[in-house]
Amino acid sequence: MSCITGIGSQDDWHSDEKLNYSAPKWTDSKRKRLAQMAYADDPRLRAIAAAHPKTPALTLIELMHDPDVQVRRAAIKNPNATAHMVEWALADEDLGIAAYARMLEES
Repeated sequence: MSCITGIGSQDDWHSDEKLNYSAPKWTDSKRKRLAQMAYADDPRLRAIAAAHPKTPALTLIELMHDPDVQVRRAAIKNPNATAHMVEWALADEDLGIAAYARMLEES
């Protein structure tokens, strides 16, 4: 038995002949799963989505307006935070978020 059949059935895999690779199909939906986590009731899941670099930009923007401070902190620290997000963070009521945004603005 090969390691591929030990992981899943052939139907669960996607291959690209031009690039010569095989990867599980479920990796193709990571952005979709992150977007779903962003709308979870649990703020810990929203914070995970906010921190992940593959979270879609529009979702990340929405997470910058989350009522939970930990979610907003994770979003501003995301490597894909835009200049507009930094501007919003400068006015955040949480001093830690505003200070981090000032640091980003100066760099």
